[in-house]
Amino acid sequence: MGKLLFTAVIVLSLGLVGVAQQGGYGFGGFMLGWLMLDLAETNAVLETAGYPALGERILVMGGGGGGGPLRGIALGGMGFSGTADAVQGGRSVELELGFGGVTLEWMEKAADRALIGMGVVLGGGSATLTARSRFAEDMEDALTSPTTTHLSAGFLGGMGVLRLQLGIAEWLWLDGWAGYMIGFPGRWQEDDRPLAGPSVPARGPFFGIGLSFGGVGVSVPEPEVREEIRRVDPTEPRVPPDERPVVEPEPDDEEVEEEEVDPESPQEEDD
Repeated sequence: MGKLLFTAVIVLSLGLVGVAQQGGYGFGGFMLGWLMLDLAETNAVLETAGYPALGERILVMGGGGGGGPLRGIALGGMGFSGTADAVQGGRSVELELGFGGVTLEWMEKAADRALIGMGVVLGGGSATLTARSRFAEDMEDALTSPTTTHLSAGFLGGMGVLRLQLGIAEWLWLDGWAGYMIGFPGRWQEDDRPLAGPSVPARGPFFGIGLSFGGVGVSVPEPEVREEIRRVDPTEPRVPPDERPVVEPEPDDEEVEEEEVDPESPQEEDD
């Protein structure tokens, strides 16, 4: 279930790259990170049964993508999976965990080539625990006395995330992730039969770094729109140059109008 969910999330996420319209962004890429799980209860049961304890730091690999406005709610997806193992003598334990989901983030443009996102990842995943007690001597020994136990479980959950994206080039961005995953799993199962004991470890902080391919689009008005923006009164209707009325220049205020002389009025004679 975990691998199928992880693959579906990656395919869906990469399909969103380039969806962002002008004035937004679109990215898709891969990441490498650490998931710190609380394995105290699980390790206590393993050590009681004679198995080595697992390390609580799991190296995970994954990716994701998304698109949206430069300021507002953005949609996408992300997922990752990783494995922790331990070996002691002829006994070994391996824990494989995968998680993926849909991302809902509020994006802000922090600088010319920097974006900050804060949101959640809603989805689920699965975990598989494989414990080998010894190596079989031959096929008959392996069949009569099985050497390996497989336990599995699925879970629903979410992760709060904070993301920073820095532009290295116009098409290449560096991603930094920090978050906390909270899963709501049931009990471990063997062939779909729940077992009593500790629940599946699916809670802990997450830190990751990765590369994204994509870019930021900035809306550019059409030529007519840019000309209208420059007009003093944008509400004035646009009139083609050849249809605009000709306005006669007004006379200069400094010009002195000539005094009109009435021919019938008596004129003064010179002395």
